[in-house]
Formats: sequence, C-alpha cells, structure tokens
Amino acid sequence: RISKSAFGAGSTLVTFSEVPLDTVADGLTIGNATFDWSGPGWVATADVPLNTNNIDQPALLSEDTLAGVGMLTISFSNYISMLVYGYAISTLDRTVINATTISLFDNSTLLGSLSFTAFPDPSYAGGFAGVQSDVMFNRVQLTFDGANAFDLDNLRTSPAPVPEPASMILLGTGLFGIGVHRWRQTRA
Repeated sequence: RISKSAFGAGSTLVTFSEVPLDTVADGLTIGNATFDWSGPGWVATADVPLNTNNIDQPALLSEDTLAGVGMLTISFSNYISMLVYGYAISTLDRTVINATTISLFDNSTLLGSLSFTAFPDPSYAGGFAGVQSDVMFNRVQLTFDGANAFDLDNLRTSPAPVPEPASMILLGTGLFGIGVHRWRQTRA
C-alpha cells in the first residue's frame, strides 16, 4: 500500500475536471486512462460528491442504486507501476471493511488484488487506496462494497520505470559474453 506522496515526476493525475459534468464514464478516456463500467445504473462525472477529505468536485459518481454490485475497469495505454485514488461510499459514520478492492491485470492475466477499509472521513466512509507493483500492469478493476453509491477522484498513476542506460549496457555485455563463450564451445 502506498500513499499519494510516493508519486514523483512523470506521474499522471486525473481529477475529472478535464471533462464536462454528467459525462458518462463508460468509454470515457482521460489522458492514458479509459474507464468502463459494467453493472447496473451509470457512473458519470458530477459536482455533488460525497463529503470526504479525499474527494474534490467534480468527481466520478455512481448512481445511488447500485447496492454494491458492478465493476469499474480502467485500461491504460501504457504500463504503470503505481496507482492511487480517493474514494467515498454512501455509508455514514461507520467503518466498512473491504470497501474497495483493486485487482491488477497485465492485459487479461490477473496479477493480484488488494482490499481497503473505509473509515468515516469525516462523515461518509472513504479513504485513499493505493498499490505499487514490481510487475507492471495496464488494467485495473475497482469494486466497491457496502454501499449503494461511490465516488472516485484524484486518480494518480506512475509510469513503469525505464531501465537506466548503465543497466542496459551491463545486460548487453553479459549477453555478448555468453554468446562468445557459446561460439568458442561450438568451435572446439
């Protein structure tokens, strides 16, 4: 689990102020992220988020009849190594265990999942969920439990690290050495 302070230069922040209000999330692309909703009702940008410390206006808001079902899939145009987001669920003044779950994918291969507990923040339950992975991923599925509606905002991603030139030179030298060794063995 990581905090929003772990993101440095090159990270991307989606605040949903980039698109007009009432934009439906199904098929919505902002920057390198494409959002798709599978479940009943709708998910759209709105200016009436649940009152929490991690949600700003506008935010991504679900219809208030979801009853804890459905999945928000976010596909990325490039591989990333970190993801965080602020969230709130429509539950007042109580802690909700496993309120949101992040499942990481490399295309269609599930890499793993992590669940987060929501705490009153200050009135609706919510928090900040985040993951960092040594295995790069290009798709996540977010689920929300224990509520009839959810908000999502301040989605931040970090690109996969690029190998340093020195590491690539060292790798190339090692491969060259292995190739020379094999060549000498076949000549003998």
